Amino acid sequence: MFNKFIPGLFALISLINGFDIYAQDIGTCKSNMLYARSYITDTKHIVKAPLKWKPAQFAAAGLLVGGVMLLTQYDTQIADWVQQHKSPASHRVSRIIEPLGNELVVLGGSAALCSLGLLTNKKNKTTFAGMQNIKTVLISSAFIFGLKHLTHRARPQMNQGSNAWYPLSDRWDFTSFPSGHTTFAFATATTLSQFSRKKIVPVIAYSIAAGVALSRIHDNKHWSSDVLAGAAIGTAFSLTINRGVKY
Repeated sequence: MFNKFIPGLFALISLINGFDIYAQDIGTCKSNMLYARSYITDTKHIVKAPLKWKPAQFAAAGLLVGGVMLLTQYDTQIADWVQQHKSPASHRVSRIIEPLGNELVVLGGSAALCSLGLLTNKKNKTTFAGMQNIKTVLISSAFIFGLKHLTHRARPQMNQGSNAWYPLSDRWDFTSFPSGHTTFAFATATTLSQFSRKKIVPVIAYSIAAGVALSRIHDNKHWSSDVLAGAAIGTAFSLTINRGVKY
């Protein structure tokens, strides 16, 4: 059990040690305190972002919300099809890729990226990317935690059907919507894609993120609409938090 907390502990240690590196020469960051404050300012920006949306952005958000709502009508059929077509090979693949969306694993990987920056001649860029992803994951984690416990949707393996929603109830084990693994995987893929100029990075990063999303459906942990919502949240949060970043 303790081993599960090691990546998170590593992330915390690297985050603290990385403050000085972050503050040296990156954007407008002049101090460690400014980075700490960015958690608050970025959260506020996310909350207020819709107030500044253009018509095209409202249209895109509307299509996405509509898509998630429409997909909820087919969640059961999709889940049944996936469960009927499982195989030993799909189990092996899912077992390998599913942990890559775990919050502690993602935080540990981001911390490792921070540490990698300290050992290379690109420490500002690499460390910054790692610390930004830690921030994105933590902020999105708080958001989806609230959303999970606002909607209280039953998970597929609970055998209550895809329409088992208990909003504002005390059913704390009903946390299907949205998918946290998918949120963190797509947040990370988006962050890495924003910080890298290599075209292969987005291909690999988003392929892994998509694999994580599919693994959650494969393992009967989430409905298809859960992972679509998670992918949208992770991508949107990363784009908002890393707005204006250029390397």
